[in-house]
Amino acid sequence: QDPNAPVVPPYNRLPQILGSLSDTDWLGLTWSGNGEYARFTQDQLAPTGERFVLYPTAAFSRQGSYWFFTARAGVHMREYSLDRTTAALPDSHPGYAIPITSLDAGLVFERDLQLRDTPLTQTLEPRAFYVYIPYKNQSNAPVFDTALDDFNFSQLFAENRYIGNDRIGDANQLTLALTSRFLDRDTGAERLRLAVGQRFYFQDQRVSLNEPLRSASTSDFLLSGEGRLNDAWALASLLQYNFDSHEVERLNAGVRYTPAPGHALNATWRFTRQLVDPLGGIEQIKQIDISGQWPVSDRWNLIGRWN
Repeated sequence: QDPNAPVVPPYNRLPQILGSLSDTDWLGLTWSGNGEYARFTQDQLAPTGERFVLYPTAAFSRQGSYWFFTARAGVHMREYSLDRTTAALPDSHPGYAIPITSLDAGLVFERDLQLRDTPLTQTLEPRAFYVYIPYKNQSNAPVFDTALDDFNFSQLFAENRYIGNDRIGDANQLTLALTSRFLDRDTGAERLRLAVGQRFYFQDQRVSLNEPLRSASTSDFLLSGEGRLNDAWALASLLQYNFDSHEVERLNAGVRYTPAPGHALNATWRFTRQLVDPLGGIEQIKQIDISGQWPVSDRWNLIGRWN
């Protein structure tokens, strides 16, 4: 560690017990859920104590050859038993029960086309995802293992904007996205995927985890593309654009060369206009990342990375 700026180790989970219920069909619904008990300890951090989490859900799903629809509802319940509190968090037994509901629907259109000598199937897949989570003041809850999730296509279709169980973000929002895939008709392999998506907010953000509260009515616009030029070359890129400020917030572009098993070369360019440092301040990222693996004999491989 840098002695001038030591990093405090995260909480220990001693112990952590997890349980989950796999999708189970009953009464026309699909039931699932998960639970957790964990004791968080750390001599340099406060508060410390126990957390109990239970999150049961029920879903109603229907699908056809070219459409799908899922309505899901659940209640995220958690209870704390803290043995070391702070002046900012004086309550030793905070508890919360927060309902989470979502609607997910999409269509799949297909058409055949010929690109040079390759027969392809192109899809067009519009998707809508709505989430409603009522506001619940959680400022008295500790933050043991929770962080703001990265903004990407997976997050667009996630109910909670946080990773972890210490915060459930309030939400009244709709995500609209459109994906087009190009599939090799002979092998079924995906040759190219293009996707665009954006989230629309119907109310201002009130729950925060040290990030600035959002008041904009729309998220940044996401555009991604990835595909295989042939069996050896693959490309991937992601663009995040802010229409309010008319600036590129993030741009990732990469190429991968895999001519044979065990042979791989990767090159990626990353740009982030504003990155919030958890220790304070905002910085800009311009980064090149090159890595690879290459066998030089039957017993030796070279592996390296430069960032």
